Amino acid sequence: SANVGWLFISTTTGIYLIYEFMHFCCHVDESWFVRNMPLVNTIRRHHTAHHNSRLMMEKNMNLTFPISDWLFGTSDLDRGLLGHLFNGYDESYLKGNLRGQPRRPDIAAAEPIAFES
Repeated sequence: SANVGWLFISTTTGIYLIYEFMHFCCHVDESWFVRNMPLVNTIRRHHTAHHNSRLMMEKNMNLTFPISDWLFGTSDLDRGLLGHLFNGYDESYLKGNLRGQPRRPDIAAAEPIAFES
């Protein structure tokens, strides 16, 4: 029916807009808003850690909401679900067996990205 089509279009568009907004927040300049807004600050730290060349193929692969990384054990954090979603820039819960050290978004933005050769 037409309702199923509209539901599909609305859902797909909504998911895409959420993804784009969160990805935009990951790459926008550091500010009070992105540093203090719950979920946005968590996603920024999560995404910055994902762009670390030593971690990107193993950790933090889900961008919009890091629930899948928590569920499948691919997160760089050792926390429960709520602690994981509202972690912000806190680095005290990083797993000890990481191949690289993730950097906070405000620190990573000030330094060039180093790639392994």
